[in-house]
Amino acid sequence: MVIEKLNIRLLIVESDKEPYEKTVRNRLDNFRQIIGNDNLEVIVLDEDTLLIFDADAFVNNLKVNRILSNSYKIRGTFILTGNNEKEQDFKDISDEQIKKYKNLFMLSKENTHIQDMEEGDDMEL
Repeated sequence: MVIEKLNIRLLIVESDKEPYEKTVRNRLDNFRQIIGNDNLEVIVLDEDTLLIFDADAFVNNLKVNRILSNSYKIRGTFILTGNNEKEQDFKDISDEQIKKYKNLFMLSKENTHIQDMEEGDDMEL
């Protein structure tokens, strides 16, 4: 029997804000509330990190929040969590991941005027 972890540490990236960490209940409803939509998409960012975003962000014309790998636009608020591949579940994001992704998504990077960018593809599947 797997004991579910009740709380999980996340990295939240909102438009026009620096990324910040937060501990919340490990429930999809909480993730939906943070992102602002019931329809979520989850992708594997790297083998240890999951990116959760609004699957309807493009259709709803949400503002571009950040650029990933200089080509994919991520619209609206998104969340980063650890990836528990064995249990196919979310897990706490590590200190190392927080440092890496806070640096990658900080506003002082070339993300400051991304809402004006027309090149690249939107993050949607």
